Amino acid sequence: MNPVNRPSLSRSAGPVLDGRLRILSNAETRGIRRTLRCILFLLLAGAVLGGCKGLTAGVPRPGRDDGAIAAQVRSLIAQDPELKGSQIRVFVLEGNVTLSGTVPDAGPKARLLNAVKDIGGVRSVGDNLAVRKAPG
Repeated sequence: MNPVNRPSLSRSAGPVLDGRLRILSNAETRGIRRTLRCILFLLLAGAVLGGCKGLTAGVPRPGRDDGAIAAQVRSLIAQDPELKGSQIRVFVLEGNVTLSGTVPDAGPKARLLNAVKDIGGVRSVGDNLAVRKAPG
């Protein structure tokens, strides 16, 4: 019986050479690591830049626009004579309203919080309002 003829492997066709594993040099290892890091970075960057907006694009949000809610809350503050001069900050995110600042009395504060809860599209109201101490 004739022995099986193997083709000559005079040039490397990958990590296997003549049936033995070829040891990679440090430079080759660094190159492979650098390439893998670049690929990973590009994949993550693509997911962050493209994926986040793509998940919610074209999907209507329930409720009202945050800007419209904030405008209505500021209008309530401007219409109340006891709160008119108060420095009240209004922050709205996805229907969650947060009020912060100082009010002159507990009565106008309670009135404002109840009025904000009744605005259409408001999911919750965060109260960071402080009652100003009366001088004396």
